[in-house]
Amino acid sequence: MLSFKKFCYGMGFSNSFLIWDDESREAAIIDCGNTAEPIFRFALSEKITVKWVILTHAHYDHVLYMEEYRESFPDAKLAIGMRDEPLLFEVEGNVSYLFGDSRVFDSVDVKLSSGDKILLGESELSVISTPGHTPGSICLYSEADKLMVTGDTLFGGGGIGRTDFKYGDMEIMRISLRRLLSMARWPLEDWIRAEKLILLIKNGETLN
Repeated sequence: MLSFKKFCYGMGFSNSFLIWDDESREAAIIDCGNTAEPIFRFALSEKITVKWVILTHAHYDHVLYMEEYRESFPDAKLAIGMRDEPLLFEVEGNVSYLFGDSRVFDSVDVKLSSGDKILLGESELSVISTPGHTPGSICLYSEADKLMVTGDTLFGGGGIGRTDFKYGDMEIMRISLRRLLSMARWPLEDWIRAEKLILLIKNGETLN
C-alpha cells in the first residue's frame, strides 16, 4: 500500500509529493518546486529510502531545486518524460524567464515513456503520457491504490494546465484529458482541487 505526504512551501505554491510503499519504505518524490531539506528530514525520521525523483514536466516551478534533490538523495534516479527533457535546456521551454530567473537545467538520469513502471517495493506507479501543457507532461497512477498525480495537466474543479506557453497545444491537451477521464474509477464530482498545481486523489476522495 502507498502512503504520501504533501510539501508546499516554495515559490509559486507548487506541490512536491513524497509517495512511499508502507512495507519496504521505498519512495518517489514528485516534482522539485520546493527545497529538498524538509523532505530529506522527514524521510530520514520515517526511515524512508528515496529511490526516484520524478518531474511531471519541465517548467521552472516544478524543477527549480532539482540539483538540490540530487545532492540530498544521491542514490535516487532523476526522471522526466522523454519529450520534456529538451525543455530543461531552453529558457522559453522551461519558462524560467516568466519568473525573472532565465536559466537552463541539467539533464536527467532517466527519460520516461508512457507505460513505464516506477517500482517502490511491491507497489508501482504507472507513467501516463499526457502532452498538452508541455510535450512530455506525465501523470503517475497507482491502480492498486487508486492514486493519481496529474502535475499541471488537470486541476480539481475542471481546471486544466495552460497551453499558451511555447510547446503547449490545446488540441493535444484535449486528447490527454479524455484519456485521463476514461481511466476514472471514482465519481467525477470527487475531482476537487487539492492545491493550485497538483491534484492527488486516492480511493475516490480528495486528500489535502
